[in-house]
Amino acid sequence: QNYLDCFSIIAKLDDENTLVERLLSTTNDHNNETPLHIAARRGLCDLFDEFIYSITDIDDTSDPTIVAITAMTGNSQILKSFIESDVSDEAKSKLIHREDKEYENTPLHIAAQHNQHTVAELLLQQNSDVKRQNKFQETPLHTAASYGSLECLQLLLQHGAEVDKPNKSGETPLILAARFG
Repeated sequence: QNYLDCFSIIAKLDDENTLVERLLSTTNDHNNETPLHIAARRGLCDLFDEFIYSITDIDDTSDPTIVAITAMTGNSQILKSFIESDVSDEAKSKLIHREDKEYENTPLHIAAQHNQHTVAELLLQQNSDVKRQNKFQETPLHTAASYGSLECLQLLLQHGAEVDKPNKSGETPLILAARFG
């Protein structure tokens, strides 16, 4: 609550729209994150809401994106706020489907890795692709099997994930589950 109070006090000193626009384009020197990313990472839902409901478009070029952060942390409330915000559907879709730079993992891959099944369900409701492959040709099901993410594995199977799809090394999710399970 202190963060939101601080934001409110500062906002009164400036035109709120200008302030929010500036905050969302200002990055933290250390991690290259905007205050929106920091609010998402720390689970500061009220502050995140204050930011996200003040904008209609977002061009999140950071890595990880705010959607990827929710996939890591499992904060489904932050993701719901993003989905329900006035941000354009096109911008939302870009972030929900955007691959990370290193492994080409989508937020669904990341949610599967961290067994964040509530976030994974929200992503699937937004048409996240269960068959999307990363640079190792692994689907989110491969990731869930490799990390022992049982709830995500079951969810992905319910949404049509393929158990016999081989990755770049020829391993299927079934083989990975046997190896790492």
